[in-house]
Amino acid sequence: MIRMNTIAVVLAIVPGAAIAQDVPSPNTIRVIATGKASTPPDVATIDMTIRGEGRTPDAATKSLADRQKAIFGALQKLDPKLTVNTGSIGFREVRIGRCDANGGMLGLDLADAAERMEAMTDDLSTGANSGVPAQPKGPCRLSGHIAQSETEIVMASVKDAGTAVGLAGRLGAANARIGSFGLRDTAAAIRSASADAMRNARIRAELLATASGSRLGALISVMDNDVGGRDAFYRPLGIAPRIVMTSVQASPPVEVAVSPKPVETNAQLIVTFAIVK
Repeated sequence: MIRMNTIAVVLAIVPGAAIAQDVPSPNTIRVIATGKASTPPDVATIDMTIRGEGRTPDAATKSLADRQKAIFGALQKLDPKLTVNTGSIGFREVRIGRCDANGGMLGLDLADAAERMEAMTDDLSTGANSGVPAQPKGPCRLSGHIAQSETEIVMASVKDAGTAVGLAGRLGAANARIGSFGLRDTAAAIRSASADAMRNARIRAELLATASGSRLGALISVMDNDVGGRDAFYRPLGIAPRIVMTSVQASPPVEVAVSPKPVETNAQLIVTFAIVK
């Protein structure tokens, strides 16, 4: 459905100047017009954070890769046409005990050193015997590592977006949510919006010509006044590459595939008409 949105600015009503001795150019009127097209969404974007944890860096990264594979595989069963875009991938250490704001030790002396050794022994014993993480006591020490990926899932099956959010959460995704709805065929939407802008330009130009005691003549020129802005309505989601998960090997490095987000664009029309007295 096309929604009329008239925004027009009169830039000039220019009297013709003689470009030849006896042939004057026509008087013109120029307007800036925008138009919009309202279309049911055919893609849904789901945002989530995926984490992997482990005692060692490789264990954390492998955990992240395994969790990615499980989540993406399950969502592809809901929507075989989905695409995956990964954003930032981060990695950090996890420390427990008496740590300062930067994860460093607080006032380590000989007594603390002895306590630290005892606490580390308790950590190893607790983890080996029960699988339950040790309580954060004793001096500051390294406990493990976390690998984290910010991920965007683009689904063609809009109706399954809510189900996908719940499924991703069940499989370990954090902060899973529907981020936005959009269009895969942006070219069709741009054509509709441009046609709407042309209609708005003609309507406004006719009103201004009549108010000046003239009538609207022929179309002289149309320019795309693209100023490089960004608008979610024009997101080129259809060209997003699909992520490819690689098999995880026992030896390093553990590979985690990445792909960039697409660029968003918009456009605006400047239309010039002749006016006739």
